Amino acid sequence: MVNQNVPLVSQQQVTVESPANADVVTLQVGTSVRRTDKQKDTGLLLAIVDTVTLNRKTAMAVSDDTHTGGAVQKPRGLNDESPPTAIPLRHEGLAYR
Repeated sequence: MVNQNVPLVSQQQVTVESPANADVVTLQVGTSVRRTDKQKDTGLLLAIVDTVTLNRKTAMAVSDDTHTGGAVQKPRGLNDESPPTAIPLRHEGLAYR
């Protein structure tokens, strides 16, 4: 069953990471979706951190010997105290513009 009329908000935060130079830029993008009618973590529905290296001229994802193409952080529970681990994830085409 899908509840309708649930107030949701999606937020994204983008930071530039290494490697970044005249040819490529690496973006780390944190995205969350939460219910606005719930408080703090009880309203959190989804949170994900995506990392991708892009060609600065074309904005296309770069995957080659020196650029892994990207990664996504392994999902963890709210009370998980272990450090985040990245799972390699090949990005193709336009990822962020």
